[in-house]
Amino acid sequence: MEEGAVATFAWTSVGGPLNFDTHCDGNGNSISDEKGRGLPKDEGEREADFTGNQGWFFHNRNDNDVTVVLRVRGDYVELNKVF
Repeated sequence: MEEGAVATFAWTSVGGPLNFDTHCDGNGNSISDEKGRGLPKDEGEREADFTGNQGWFFHNRNDNDVTVVLRVRGDYVELNKVF
């Protein structure tokens, strides 16, 4: 995303709650914006603090598999899934 660009999002975990960390990185910069623990879903807006990658780290602390359903709309160039 470009600096100042905004994207709305909603995610839901199917199979159990998740911990998450929203972050942005690029051009030698890296920051963590928000963290959550044990949540089954979240929604809101992401505004790019600077030009670079914007996203989520999800951590499954459950004993079972969890599927994340992510919906994003707004000013972003591409959406990548990284494991």
